Amino acid sequence: MQSQKPLISVLLVDDQKFVGTAVERLLAGEEDIQLHQCDKAFEAVDRANQIRPTVILQDLVLPDIDGVTMVRLFRANPTTASTAIIVTGRVAAERHIEMPTACGLIPKTVSLTRLVEVLVPMAIAAAAAQ
Repeated sequence: MQSQKPLISVLLVDDQKFVGTAVERLLAGEEDIQLHQCDKAFEAVDRANQIRPTVILQDLVLPDIDGVTMVRLFRANPTTASTAIIVTGRVAAERHIEMPTACGLIPKTVSLTRLVEVLVPMAIAAAAAQ
């Protein structure tokens, strides 16, 4: 009996629906990755507690909370304290000093294809570490 590859769960926290649609399309060919989306930051920690994501892909600029604060909330939450977090945003690379607990910082000017190229190996490594 062959062992099944672990399912990788990604939680995308972004208020821009087109970003979720684009990431969903790019991940469509990745059978071992399941994408969950949350467009309201104040619901993100609860959503993460429900799905226990392998990786959190989070926008830096959210309308209802600052992305740096969001990372701190994830780190303070026992369920997501050690979850890999990739922060995206136009200014993500400039704000890296303020987010020492994020695993990765990717500016939104990067193509979504490149984002997936970074996300997939990180998700696989995070799943293997669980």
